[in-house]
Amino acid sequence: MDILALDRSRVVTFEPHKAYTASQVSTVLYDWFSYEFMPREAAARFYKEVVLRTHPERPCGDRNLVIYVKRPAGGARSVSNEAELIQSLRTLSAFKHGLELQVYDGNAPVKDAIALFQRAVLVIGAHGGGMANLMFSPPGTLVVEISTPGTYSYAAPAIACQQEYWLVLAKSDSQKVSDAHNKPMTVNINEVTALVGCALSHHADVHTGLSPLMRLDESTRPVEPASSSCRGSGQAAAGSLS
Repeated sequence: MDILALDRSRVVTFEPHKAYTASQVSTVLYDWFSYEFMPREAAARFYKEVVLRTHPERPCGDRNLVIYVKRPAGGARSVSNEAELIQSLRTLSAFKHGLELQVYDGNAPVKDAIALFQRAVLVIGAHGGGMANLMFSPPGTLVVEISTPGTYSYAAPAIACQQEYWLVLAKSDSQKVSDAHNKPMTVNINEVTALVGCALSHHADVHTGLSPLMRLDESTRPVEPASSSCRGSGQAAAGSLS
């Protein structure tokens, strides 16, 4: 309530058999997947009126986290080889020079989650509710989403939030595409690690407010620069890894 600037004294408990009138109604998304059609104006208003009102935006140089959004082990769209993936990500040179990898399991209070994701340089995770926290991250944040063919994505919200988005297609444990959304999945660890490394290297080269020590090994080919400002324009990768 405090984060949304709602007066608690005006909150009433809904009873289905009573009639209510109001001059303004605030509601959650009426459909699970309405976020896929989020307009940029709505995202900008949310960030300004909700996030920045309670958590002033950090300078680029103060953002030092790569946040891995974890899903419950063995559940829908959990990453079966997640431990190996996280271990591989930690080998990137960026984590030896100022960046920290933090695993987020979704259990933090909202205020703590906002403060955490405001420090993000890059957010990575499997498709699910936890990835909605990218809306707390500043424009220009890198977003890497892991998903399977035929399911949903956070591409639209990330782009609406003026963030840079990549999609990694994983192999579902299900033999049916129609059921892939509900089963665990396995990623190509080398491909995901290389993509994250390239994104961080590109971000450090282009966004001069970030530490110049965030570099990937010389043997890895960086992506092409897409912006000259810490506050990105919001775009998705031309393709996806599979």
